[in-house]
This record gives sequence, C-alpha cells and structure tokens, in this order.
Amino acid sequence: MRLAAVFKDNMVLQRDKQIRIFGDCKDGDEIVVTLAGITVKTESKGNRFLAVFPPLEKQTGVELYVTNGLETITRKNIAVGEVWLAGGQSNMELSIANAKDSDKYLELAEKSDIRYYNVPRMEYKNSEFYEAEKNSEWTFHSSEKAKDWSAVAFHFAKMLEEELDLTIGIIGCNLGGTSASLWIDRQTLSSDPVTNEYVIDYDKKVGDKTEAEQKKEYDEYKEYSKIWNQKLGEFYGKNPDGSWEDALKYAGENRWPGPMGLTNPFRLSGLYDIMLSRVAPFAIRGFIYYQGEEDTPVCHRYDAVFNMLIKAWRRYFIDDSLPFICVSLPMFWYHDAPDDKTWPVVRQAQQNAAKKNKGVYTAIALDCGELDNIHPTDKLPVGQRLALLALDKVYGIPKNADAPEVLSCSQKGGQLTVTFKNTCGGLQLKFSDKPIGFEISYDGENFISVDAIISGDDVIISVDGTVTDVRYQWVNYGEVNLFGKNSVPAASFWEKLS
Repeated sequence: MRLAAVFKDNMVLQRDKQIRIFGDCKDGDEIVVTLAGITVKTESKGNRFLAVFPPLEKQTGVELYVTNGLETITRKNIAVGEVWLAGGQSNMELSIANAKDSDKYLELAEKSDIRYYNVPRMEYKNSEFYEAEKNSEWTFHSSEKAKDWSAVAFHFAKMLEEELDLTIGIIGCNLGGTSASLWIDRQTLSSDPVTNEYVIDYDKKVGDKTEAEQKKEYDEYKEYSKIWNQKLGEFYGKNPDGSWEDALKYAGENRWPGPMGLTNPFRLSGLYDIMLSRVAPFAIRGFIYYQGEEDTPVCHRYDAVFNMLIKAWRRYFIDDSLPFICVSLPMFWYHDAPDDKTWPVVRQAQQNAAKKNKGVYTAIALDCGELDNIHPTDKLPVGQRLALLALDKVYGIPKNADAPEVLSCSQKGGQLTVTFKNTCGGLQLKFSDKPIGFEISYDGENFISVDAIISGDDVIISVDGTVTDVRYQWVNYGEVNLFGKNSVPAASFWEKLS
C-alpha cells in the first residue's frame, strides 16, 4: 500500500471542498482512511484507491491515517487552507533564489504561513523516480528550502495569505522548456486535428526505433550534453558578453532537447505522465499558469492546445469549474533577431481563452519582459497580478484586477476611435505623452505605425482613408506605456474594422 507522494506530513488540504485521498494498493483491498477524526472505507479498483471526505473548515494540526489492516500510514501536522497548483514552464519554475531581491523574499517565506510541494522533476518512471517521490516533501518555515520555490507562486501565495489570513499551499508542477502539449495526455491531444499535429511530429521523430534504441540514444545525448554544458560555461566564463554564435562554435551543436523517446522528459505527454498525473486529483482551489514561450514557433496551434489544456486539467482534477488564471506572455525578443510576431499570436490565444471559458482569467504582463532575457527576474508584479485576479474573481474581494482591453473600434471620417474597458477611471500614460504601439492598415496586409492621443477610455488616431485593421503591441518586444488607473497595462489586440 502506498499513498500518492503528495500526501506528506505538513501538507495543506483544500478547505470547503470535498477532499480526495488516493494511492496504490492491491486490487480488492479494503482501505480505511481517517482524516480529522472522520473515517471513510473504500475498496481498491485497478490497484488504486480513492477515499472522498466531506469539506473541512480551515484548521491546523490535522492527522491522517490510512490502513489496509496489515499496515498503517500516518501523516501529521496537516493544515486545511487554500491550495493552488502552479503550472507552466521556466518562468513559473524560476526560483526565489534566482529572482530579484531573493534575500528579502526568502526571509519573508520563512516567516509566512505558506507551504510548498514541488512535484519531482524526473525523466521517466524508474527506481530513481520512485525514490524522488518518496523523498519529496511539503516545505515551510525555512528560507533554505524556500530557495527552490517558484518566485511567481510565492508572490501569489503571499498576497493571498495576507488577504485571507489562512495557510496557503502551493503545488509546484512546472518545468522549463515545455510545450503545452507535454502536459496533456496523448489520447486527448489526438482528438483534435490541430493538436494532433504534435502527435504526428513526435511519432515522426521516434520513427520505428525500439524502446532499447530510444533509451540508448537518449543516454548518449545526456553524456554529450554534460560535456557541452561544461564547454558553454567555460566560454561564457572567459567571454561574458560573447555572442550565442561564438558560444556554439566553441561548445559545439546545441542538441537540446535531445532525441525523442520514452526516456526523454520532453516527449509527447511526458510531463502529464511523470508530474501532473502524480498529483491529480488532489483537491485544489484552482490553477495559476505561466507558459507559452516554447509554443511560439508553432503559434498557430496555441489557441487549440491551450483551450484543450484548460479543459483537460479540469477533468484530471475532477472539477470542470476550477479557476484557471494564466499569465499572458510579456514582451521578449533578442535584439539582433527579426521580429517574427509569433509572441503576440500566443498572447491573443491566451486572452481569447478567458473569453471562451468561464472561470478563466488572464494576467496581462506586457510590461514585465526584458530584451534579450527570456527569464525576467522581477516576478513580484506577475505574482501580484495573478493574486489580485484570484482575490477579485475567485474569492469575491473587489480589487479592480482586470487589464484594460479593447471594447470597440470605430471610424468617423478622418478619426479612428479605439475604446477600452476596464480602465478603472481612464487610460494613463507612463514615460511618454503619446501611446506607443498602435498600427493601422488600409488593406489588411500592410501596417503603419501611427501617433495617437488618449481621452478618458479612448485612444484617438487620425487617419487618411478607410481603415481595415487596427492593432496594438503586435510585436514580440516593444515599449509599453499605456495603462489603466490600476497600473495594469492594456492588453495587446488585433481588430478588423471591415
């Protein structure tokens, strides 16, 4: 008998919702589970057991006992509070230790009532995988262990803790460099012609290689990668301002993410298998999510895969209404690369998901990016905007958390008026007297940058003909100076007038 790894001493269980306790055991065993003095009996099916408990109010010092009659598992010092899953890729993964003002926030983490569980990041299910799960833990009251917490998730949890006055639990389920397709099961991906492209791409890369050949190839890649990373470190140690091209000349070909196969963690549905499915269906309040960078090369798929991910994650956690709060990608690009305008396509898909799906919200972070740095270190505004949306939309505490977004575009003679909603009393500018980033087209294909002025909720543009399209910040990277009175930047958009 074995409890799912997430059920450890010091964990946080979700208040005011049914609590699910689950794990592995022999098929047909009767499992007796006692939580907070309440006992539930269940019979295992398919070598799995699931015990469902009625909602509990916030409390601490709870104990859990699970027995099959031969052995008993005990978990102590459990809190009942608010639990959120922090998903995504590297900008969600980026730790407090590597973020801005780390010393300050590590000290705050130690004094907080936040508890954090990092889902082990492993390659595949081998002996090391199960050992990592066994050694995983809920950490709290430790600045040393908080170094590995997501900085975004910490800032989010810290604001919730201050507002709600209870224990906040975060399940960190994220890994850098991951496409949304890695976090969804293969069968679901195959059910849509757009997302099935990920399946086709993967199967082509694997080809007809046997499992042994796949493992051998990936093991060889890991050895190559170890030497390559050493050389890369040597190069930048001697040439801190060196170019990527020169770095590759010194270190050799960058073969990341390696040959696809059953032992590559970046395989299709791999992170669903070795991370997400290991904590589902733990009862949670909702998801915070920061991802999309890895899907920009195939940005035309993102609308489909992101909407699919939202529905799939809700299904995995047995609640079709779970709140899902996403970070819309900030500005980013490399200064010496042409702007291919793939990032705004992903941003638009993220924003559209909030319009298509009830309980989905988007934290606009256009102003939180950095040129040449895909991992901006100041995670405070991102975490706080996620928290403001959660407090406003999920907990019903008014916070004016929405970003200004386009409401309508209309032309009268030589004047084009773009009207925004959610301005909290009118648009405002920072560091400039005119809004930056507006473009118009007279034919739907060719765009020109235009000057504009703001008036209350409106942006007014003078034009010389019939405008077919207007767009705002339709770039990978650019200056952002248009905000609402709540200091949240206006969302990018592309609107067609005719």
